[in-house]
Amino acid sequence: MPLVSPGEAVRDLAQTCEIVRRMWTEDAPFDFGGPSLRLKGAMCEPKPVQRPHPPIMIGGSGDRMLRVVAEHADIWNYPGPPSPEFRQRDQVLMNHCAAIGRDSSEITRSMQTIVRCDDPDAPAATRALLLEMVDAGVTHLVLAAILGSRSLRWLADEIIEPVLAETQPASGPAGSAATDDSSAAALTS
Repeated sequence: MPLVSPGEAVRDLAQTCEIVRRMWTEDAPFDFGGPSLRLKGAMCEPKPVQRPHPPIMIGGSGDRMLRVVAEHADIWNYPGPPSPEFRQRDQVLMNHCAAIGRDSSEITRSMQTIVRCDDPDAPAATRALLLEMVDAGVTHLVLAAILGSRSLRWLADEIIEPVLAETQPASGPAGSAATDDSSAAALTS
């Protein structure tokens, strides 16, 4: 594959998103003719189980990439912390959505953070960062945990469950958060 400019790479990503979505959702084979991708009789069998299709996640923050996010993504992964720049980039995404007639609330905002579990400051610092992300409008949180000597249970007990308790309405006895192993997955939903 030839090395292309960043602008061409973003264009190619947009074409690829269109092709993949069509392959996942259209029953009949189709032809596609774009500036760099051309297909004859494209199809995908078997189709994905998820309906209407698996979610498409796109990460990036440049203006052209955010246009592709507006046109094709179900989830936008912002490559940075919840900063004033995130809020500005989120506004750019909302403007792109408005320009094409898409409700920007259809796109889930996502961020990730690394958790160095053996660091004594990790629990408090990570909880604070996750709460800041939620406050910024992020609803899909990805924890890249470097567990070291810690277990997934520690991650759930020290980080996930306290954040859930602060961000979700009280449920169960005395507002307790979920305590089973599904709580780790609940933070990303």
